[in-house]
Amino acid sequence: IQHHGRENVTEDEINEIKDDKVTLNYYTSVTTGGDLQRYLEHGQLAHIIKDTLFVHGGILGKFKLEEEDFSHCLGFVPRGKSGQWFTDVRTWVRELNHWLQEQLAEWQLRPTWSDANHTSRGGHDLMQYVVPGCKPSVVMGRHLDAKSMPLREFPYEVAEQLHVAGIKRIILGHTPHGNAPTIIPTGHSLPKNAAVQQIHTFPKLMVVMADTSYSDMTADDNRGDAVAAVLIKPDGLIVEGVLEKKQPIRYTLTERTFALAPLHKHDASSDEESGDPYIGKLLDFGDADSKDQWFVKSRIIAAALTQPQPHMNSPGYAQPRYQLCKLEGYKVSYKLRSENDLWQSLNGEMQETVHWSPTHAAIDQLHFEKQHSHSPLEYTVALHDFFKLLDEDGNGSVDLGEFRKGMRKLTSSAQGKVLGLSCEIMCKLFVEMAPTYAHNGTLTFAQLCTLHTNLLSNQQGGQPQNSSNASTKIAQVENEIVSLETQMKELQAQLAAKREEHKLLTQRPN
Repeated sequence: IQHHGRENVTEDEINEIKDDKVTLNYYTSVTTGGDLQRYLEHGQLAHIIKDTLFVHGGILGKFKLEEEDFSHCLGFVPRGKSGQWFTDVRTWVRELNHWLQEQLAEWQLRPTWSDANHTSRGGHDLMQYVVPGCKPSVVMGRHLDAKSMPLREFPYEVAEQLHVAGIKRIILGHTPHGNAPTIIPTGHSLPKNAAVQQIHTFPKLMVVMADTSYSDMTADDNRGDAVAAVLIKPDGLIVEGVLEKKQPIRYTLTERTFALAPLHKHDASSDEESGDPYIGKLLDFGDADSKDQWFVKSRIIAAALTQPQPHMNSPGYAQPRYQLCKLEGYKVSYKLRSENDLWQSLNGEMQETVHWSPTHAAIDQLHFEKQHSHSPLEYTVALHDFFKLLDEDGNGSVDLGEFRKGMRKLTSSAQGKVLGLSCEIMCKLFVEMAPTYAHNGTLTFAQLCTLHTNLLSNQQGGQPQNSSNASTKIAQVENEIVSLETQMKELQAQLAAKREEHKLLTQRPN
């Protein structure tokens, strides 16, 4: 009745609508020329607006294609038996949407099964694209681990393709993830069979999981009063809304501060300009034997904050409360923490200012021998894992606070054994050496490689190089890196030969 222009419908008119008419209406909507077809013809499986990629479920997941496992679907179009792969992200999006229209046209020509055995029908591949066990799919993709906590790492090739395409953020839906959007800085893994000079650290992307349809399972609609808007800006985004208990939330995220650790306590009054430094950060409240990981989900704005506030350090300042979240399967837990709590958890004792001067004796304690049993490739992998451990906020660089906190975790790790790292010595050397190779007191992965190689070359004598003779030393280190790269290429060739030999052996009959 409303479809034909009637807005005011009486209860008697509704009661006169019989079940057979309702059934016919549903049936008509899913036949050729129906509402669902028209909807799908205007839909897209993936879409890019400037530097933002939109997909339904995600680009990460566990997929199978011809008995081979895949951890992502970026670049895959399920056209034909084996599908097609595209390395250019924008070309992939265009081809994926073309494939959608091809499937709809095929379904319109053959909408029903060809025989009683259900052998084939038009659009079958599109229907298979949205069910469990499918080929790599943006509909069935999930950026979640086994506990439903958000993933924080892309495969290296995925991060590289997104970076080349200029993608800075990904907006996802499909999977309900609590009472407010989940926004996580997501980095990347180490590339396979790569030399030191070929490894690049790409900026972390904003991954936004915006499905909040299960915000309140006690409500009739499973949502309750929760609603949120994600407003995309050229340099970030704004999230604004209310939680299921009608608590207002609002915060801004900018590229400048999103992946950085907070260097000073945040002033909420400057949020619009600088961005909130806590959203998306991972906190571990467990001990050495168990992890109790939570992430910062949203910032609850007290009603008092709608009025002009005194300075944050004054007694009258009303601090916003941050909502932390943890998921274990379908169970969602929340707790509130103040900004001071987050500051202490993220920084701890790293707030203090430290001044160290390394000595020749300290360098001698760096017990790494170039003649150790580990290969150059193992060394590179360990160094990259070491960097990831230090780069807790995943912004591609390590500051002193991250360095000190990470070193406390490293002393008994496998990477520490391979690299021969001493926590105390490396911290001292970092403070002395960082100004030579980094800007603003931070190091990138490439700079860390140079720094560590420089330390190794100095362990037999002399102080670490200062800025006056850094150019000479850098040239020497670059030569050493080239030598390491040559060795790694030889190892990679040997590895490829062994893999081929193994493949041939496994293909032979027993």
